[in-house]
Amino acid sequence: MAGRTITVQVGQRRLALSNLVKCLYGDGCTKGEVVRYYTNIAPVLLPHLHGRPTAFVRWPDGTAGDAFFEKDCPPVPRTGSGPSSCRARVRGSALRSPLP
Repeated sequence: MAGRTITVQVGQRRLALSNLVKCLYGDGCTKGEVVRYYTNIAPVLLPHLHGRPTAFVRWPDGTAGDAFFEKDCPPVPRTGSGPSSCRARVRGSALRSPLP
């Protein structure tokens, strides 16, 4: 059963957040708790990440399921706020890494 979706305003962007009660870690930590944590530490964390390529480990079915390492982000039109991307070559492959 999919959780409800809420929409939040972050700067100039509107984000749809869904499945906030989904358990992400074995200790019962939910997606909503992770979002709240990163929202709270963003003012301190983001200046340290600015301009640095990022990658993500994704667990679509929670940490009990299979994971994959995502280094190439989907193309997202730049709207003047939010992440941009850089191009990099890794082992002959071109990657588009998000830049916070």
